[in-house]
Amino acid sequence: MTDQQYSILPTPPEKSYRIRSIDMTSNKRYRLFVPVAALVVGAFTLAGCNSGNTPTVAPVADSTLPPVPLATDVPAPTFAPAPVVPAPADVPSTSTSVQVAPAPAPTVSTPAKAVADKAASDKAAADKAASDKAVADKAATDSAAAAARAAAAQAAAAPRRLSGAGSKVTEHFSLQAAGYKVAWSANGQNPDNFIVYIHGLSGSSENLVNEIPPDPASGEAFFQSSGGDFYLSVAASTLTWAITLTPA
Repeated sequence: MTDQQYSILPTPPEKSYRIRSIDMTSNKRYRLFVPVAALVVGAFTLAGCNSGNTPTVAPVADSTLPPVPLATDVPAPTFAPAPVVPAPADVPSTSTSVQVAPAPAPTVSTPAKAVADKAASDKAAADKAASDKAVADKAATDSAAAAARAAAAQAAAAPRRLSGAGSKVTEHFSLQAAGYKVAWSANGQNPDNFIVYIHGLSGSSENLVNEIPPDPASGEAFFQSSGGDFYLSVAASTLTWAITLTPA
């Protein structure tokens, strides 16, 4: 191969070098990609340029040609440090804050406030007085009811004495739910029937006495009260009589 020129154009160093060759005799141009490993020796030859075939690359063991620099022989580029951009907090604010004064609270004139306060105080006092009166009235009602119950119980526990002449129906009286002893007496000029019944307002009825005085002229009976109001019906046309009911 005669009169040829070649030049090396670098491609990415990790792949290969592209070699462009010009044969000065035939004016043919060749373009090869030579692996990096083939260039480590520092020199190479091209063969086959005159045969019309694709040239090949063969390393030369002893050559005076300078070695082809590899990408690793190129000094790494240096860069200036990037400027430090201050954080938003470090950047002085140029905005101007606007202070808004709070709206003043509405005020009430002193005379109007005094009137309102007095009205509220009067209403509170009236409500308290009404509440106290309601409590006192209830206490009085409860006390009266308790007193009435106590009086009724005392009256019912006390002996009941009824008397009369001839036949009659007595007034109503109250008895506790308890047993009662019934003591009677009857007198007259002539023997006569003496018949006594006790009736409850609920409709109950029970015979207490059925005798002919003066034989006997007195006696006793027992009555079991269920509690409530009662009355006596007495049949004794010519007799004077008396009946006492005492809790047993």
